[in-house]
Amino acid sequence: MTQTVEISQGRIIEIQSLLTDHFNISWLSLLPLVVVLIMVIRGLSAFLSLMTAALVGGLLAVYMQPDIVLAFSHTENMSAPMAMLEAVWRALSNGFSIETGVEGLDNLLSRGGMASMLSTIWLILMALAFGSVMDFTGMLRALLQPIINFATTTGRLFLSVVTT
Repeated sequence: MTQTVEISQGRIIEIQSLLTDHFNISWLSLLPLVVVLIMVIRGLSAFLSLMTAALVGGLLAVYMQPDIVLAFSHTENMSAPMAMLEAVWRALSNGFSIETGVEGLDNLLSRGGMASMLSTIWLILMALAFGSVMDFTGMLRALLQPIINFATTTGRLFLSVVTT
C-alpha cells in the first residue's frame, strides 16, 4: 500500500535546517556504507561486514557528533571518553533517540538498535533448535524422504516444492 503525503517547501526547509542545526552532515557520513559495500564485494561474511560498519559508525559519531554522543550518554561522573563509549554501546544495543521538536523527524531519527530485533532473533534461534532436534532424532529425514522419492521429474519437483 502506497501512502502519498504532500509537504510544503517551507516545511522541507524547516526540516533541513533542523537537521543541519543538530548534526554535522558531510560525505564522511557515508563511510559505514562504503565499508559494508567493500566488505561484501570482497566476499566477507554479512555479520563481520555489518558489525564492522556499526563500529565505524560509532567511531564516526564520536568524531563528527561529540556533543550529541555526550548528551546521549546521560552520565555525569564519567570521563568524556568513557561516556562516549557508553553512549555508542547504548545506541548500538538499545537504539538512539533525539527530540528535535518535530514529531516526524524525531520518529525518523529515533530507532531501536539490536534490542528491537530480539523477537526476530529469538524466532530464528527457536526454529534452528527445532530443526536440529528434528534432524538429530531422524524425524526430518522421515518427513523428507517420501517427498524426495516423489520428485523424480521437473514437474514433480516443482509440485513438491510448491506443496511443501
